[in-house]
Amino acid sequence: MRAVGLLLGAVLILAYLCSASGQEVAFEKDIAISVATILLPHETQTHTRVQYKIEAFNGCFKWSSLNENVVSIEPIYTDSKKTCSTQALIAPQTSGPDRISTWIKAEEVNTGRNLRCEVFVDTIHHLAIETTTRTMYRDDIEVLSVQAFDSQGE
Repeated sequence: MRAVGLLLGAVLILAYLCSASGQEVAFEKDIAISVATILLPHETQTHTRVQYKIEAFNGCFKWSSLNENVVSIEPIYTDSKKTCSTQALIAPQTSGPDRISTWIKAEEVNTGRNLRCEVFVDTIHHLAIETTTRTMYRDDIEVLSVQAFDSQGE
């Protein structure tokens, strides 16, 4: 605990010295991805096309799917040159009954660092809707989270 206090004190002293000299202190934020695992349903002719929006943080990313036959990925660009993206839409491409998986990769274009997300395409057996409240009132804003589960409950 004492080491943490000393480290915090050193950081505060450094920040004070830099601000006194007119220099700015920049603490680099690490890159991150919104989810590590996704379960999507198989593509079918009768259902509406399912898409999932994935997001990466603190950078400019190039998206790719290791197997385009399992899931497609469509970057959502934030610049007119279409070189920088922090979000992408993932859609299943397989319609077979078997569980299949692939990886989605987000490469930070300035550093070359990679983020990964494993995507499973399988039959969804049940859904769970989560909220932070028991009662929802009309005209109030509430965040809902939907989770999908396969036959093993994963």
